[in-house]
Amino acid sequence: ASLTAILANIVPYALDLNIEKQKAAELVSIMAFTGIIGKLLFGYAADFLNLKVSYWLAMVFMAAGFLLLSVQPSYQLMVVSAVAIGVSIGGIIPVYGSLLAKVFGIISYARVMGLMRILTLMISMLGAPFAGIMFDATGSFTIAFQILSVALMLAGLIIIPLKLNSKYSGTR
Repeated sequence: ASLTAILANIVPYALDLNIEKQKAAELVSIMAFTGIIGKLLFGYAADFLNLKVSYWLAMVFMAAGFLLLSVQPSYQLMVVSAVAIGVSIGGIIPVYGSLLAKVFGIISYARVMGLMRILTLMISMLGAPFAGIMFDATGSFTIAFQILSVALMLAGLIIIPLKLNSKYSGTR
């Protein structure tokens, strides 16, 4: 939900802060480019680091980006925020896939991934309207970004008690 909220609203938010149209649009490109970097960095980390730590780091990066946005920053700080969010968005993909394999095993991976995509799609669809509703109610995206930051931090904490299999398993 945080991804759709930011992608749908970063340009209107920047424009609301009197950022030039071109610079506001560049923020989306910055997130996309740094998402590639995040995929590479976290993909490598997922193979060598603790997956829970990798997931937690991705959530911290994204939450920090949202918190930074919530203070109505300058364009330069919005770029820093876009980098943090982009790296996180890209990074969570390989970590998430590895976590599913560790929790459910290789045999169940495709089925679990398919079911999880349905759930995440439904939740993702709520992000943009949520931020829009919060903007309409308050005249700002600040509260929406703060709430999403808290949700991201909770997502990072929820992973802690998750039991991971010690090895990828081809059996149930």
